[in-house]
Amino acid sequence: MSTILFTAGAKGGTGKSTAIRFIITFLRQNGIEPLLLDLDDENRTLSRFFPEALKIAIRKKSSHDVLVERALEPESLLIADLKAGTGREVLDWWLDIPFEELQSQQVRFICVAAITSSPDSVQSFFNWVSVLRRRVAYVVFKNLKDGDCLPDYDTSNQAILFREKYSPHHIVLPRLDEEYITELERLNLTVGEVLDGSDGKSARGREIGPLLSQLMVRARLRRFQHDIYAQLDPILKAVLRESDDLYTGLLKDIEEFCNENKKHKTLSQYVETLPIAGKALADASRFITEAGRKDFPLLALYATPYLELFGDAIVGWLLLWQGIIAQGALNKIISEKSIDATKGLDTFFSENADAAFYTGKIASVKYFISNVVSQASSKGNVIMNCDRAALEIAESCF
Repeated sequence: MSTILFTAGAKGGTGKSTAIRFIITFLRQNGIEPLLLDLDDENRTLSRFFPEALKIAIRKKSSHDVLVERALEPESLLIADLKAGTGREVLDWWLDIPFEELQSQQVRFICVAAITSSPDSVQSFFNWVSVLRRRVAYVVFKNLKDGDCLPDYDTSNQAILFREKYSPHHIVLPRLDEEYITELERLNLTVGEVLDGSDGKSARGREIGPLLSQLMVRARLRRFQHDIYAQLDPILKAVLRESDDLYTGLLKDIEEFCNENKKHKTLSQYVETLPIAGKALADASRFITEAGRKDFPLLALYATPYLELFGDAIVGWLLLWQGIIAQGALNKIISEKSIDATKGLDTFFSENADAAFYTGKIASVKYFISNVVSQASSKGNVIMNCDRAALEIAESCF
């Protein structure tokens, strides 16, 4: 999955460059290195703060094509800073983008916007929304530099409809002393650079200056950054997760579980069945996601078998997990009671409720894995064979 985060080209002074800087430093702090593209050929704000950013000369509308071409590289994460106040020509460029085709190639777009109490900043953003619509996800930074009240975004009918329709993510940019902001801009320093610096120099070796070196100033900057990072963490995890996270995360858990227990003395043969079921679930999930984009009725046609497959794989995993715990507990009881496993177990179980419970749990696990989970591949194949016969019945046949 490749991702393009781009700034909505709202009017200058809204804080969109500040927002994108915090996203970049947050990602890097978490070990994610995005490719930076500076498409603001007037101010080059991104390049001033991040010299490694690629400077893109915008000579014509098609100059923006670099966004898409770069995103076609596997597993790309691009962050693009567009020119403030970008006009109709660039908005028209977005209309040229083959979003459906790019989705099929696992490319997605995330619009990063910043708004203030200024009505113009809100309206400028909504001009973009009118073009982008549901083709992108939205992350909106609410910049409180001019006050806590943003009436044109908080209470206007257009804003309420936007929030109801597109479910944007929100991050609040608290008010920061203007003197600090001016000094950061003058020295081309991010807050993270200042906080990571020492001996009057930033992490990149730039001079921090006397103001930003003060203990109390650094404390305020640290709190400012912490407040923003705390909001970014769950949001970026949400918007940057891959489209197949539903099964990717589960598959990783299942895979780890299977690796840990593949040599289990009693249940190893049942453990071997789980990765097969997990693969069937992953393949069916990818197929039905892509097919549903092009042929929505297929989702309804195969919803029931898909949910059955999903349930079989996950319930099988959870049951087997319980079975391994139960086997360990049962072995402990038998060992502590010095029971000969070759005789007398019926009597022992009748006298020991816990042992009887664990034995029943293990038996049910074996049955479910052998008779239900083992059919996962077949159920996955049914889904991917995609028989549309039921959808092709003419209305006159009813």
